[in-house]
Amino acid sequence: MESGETSEIRHKDGTDEQVWSLLEATPGACVNVALHHLYDPDEIDLVISGPNYGRNASSSSTLSSGTVGAALDGALLGKKSIALSFSFIDREVAFLPESISNASETACNILQSLWENWPSLSTHSHHGIPDLYNVNVPLRREPNPPIHFTTFHPGSYGPVYQSVEETESSGGGRRFVFKPKLPTHQDVKQGTDTWAVMNQMASITPMLAKYHCVEYGLENEFARVFPDLHAAKTTPTSRQLGNSARIEGQKHILIGATGSVASIKVPILVEKLKRIFDDKVQIRVVATQYAQHFFKKEDAGCEVFTDENEWESWKKVSDPVLHIELRNWADIMVVAPLDANTLGKLANGACDNLLTSVLRAWDPERPVVLCPAMNTFMWNHPFTAKHLQHLEGVLRYRIVPPISKTLACGDVGIGAMAEPRDIATYVQHVLLTDNN
Repeated sequence: MESGETSEIRHKDGTDEQVWSLLEATPGACVNVALHHLYDPDEIDLVISGPNYGRNASSSSTLSSGTVGAALDGALLGKKSIALSFSFIDREVAFLPESISNASETACNILQSLWENWPSLSTHSHHGIPDLYNVNVPLRREPNPPIHFTTFHPGSYGPVYQSVEETESSGGGRRFVFKPKLPTHQDVKQGTDTWAVMNQMASITPMLAKYHCVEYGLENEFARVFPDLHAAKTTPTSRQLGNSARIEGQKHILIGATGSVASIKVPILVEKLKRIFDDKVQIRVVATQYAQHFFKKEDAGCEVFTDENEWESWKKVSDPVLHIELRNWADIMVVAPLDANTLGKLANGACDNLLTSVLRAWDPERPVVLCPAMNTFMWNHPFTAKHLQHLEGVLRYRIVPPISKTLACGDVGIGAMAEPRDIATYVQHVLLTDNN
């Protein structure tokens, strides 16, 4: 951070005269254009948006912030992203050279620390994995401000502009200047980003790159208020599922997720598959009961089917059977992660949930890829090799072996699921070679 060295990364077109590019666009558009058109996305490790001159604190301000929006763009493109703002209380102090120098030094220290200690997917539950950080650093004369991890101040907008009367010489009328009405200390809860800003401290707020919607469950209320309209209930059980849902010219990939902590990486695998197939792919996930402990369905980036859907979708003999419809829809099934329990079930022909039922009814002409993930001692257990040998030899399933690393339980050794990018590359290889 302090060396002054510039990056060796160059434009996609091969030119190396400059590292900087000037785009006339919103911050979010700049990130999108840079990652898709100016640079190779695989060479970019971190997106930093800012510094914005002014605070980006509280849920309302952050929601409308272009600086945070650019970091959101970076996070949605799969990059570690940080939104940086320089906050101030006194405008005159904010423009002093020492204030700017102090804020810059603090910001560099925070950025470097966040980068070096970014939470690992293998050691955090889905509740604690930030997609990006929103950082506010105070502009003040004194160096080394206190730094706090904060939550959002749940504030709403008050008056943001102040009306100023124009003189007759300037044409009369009214104009408005930016002068927001800020909350008082009594209105702000300790531990929030606005509390930190008001006390000239630095705030770091971990964020998820998504909006939350109200869960759909208001059909009766809708019918009462709008008796002449019909609410469209869009659940997996009411959609087209089998051959009729296939899209010509696209690959159809069914991911199976089981009760391993590596199921945290299911959303990443979905994103990697979309990227490697250039979005010419349809993806669905079948999750076991315990896989759902590690990721939320709304975070998966595609439709997620569970055991409940299997039984909800069947009411009478003529109704479609979900595990058959999913089999008919898919070109390939990728079980990632495959835990030891499901491995044992598959090797012995058990089919007591939606995932194992899909595979028991699988078309043997279509490929299946298994990506085991388990504790090192479970991987080294004699049954594991026996089960895998049976699945490879009899059912011709493909195996992407686990890798060695520090596991979520703290043990060091082989057993961690292969990296999502490697799984996605292998799936692409299997589909291409099978088609040929």
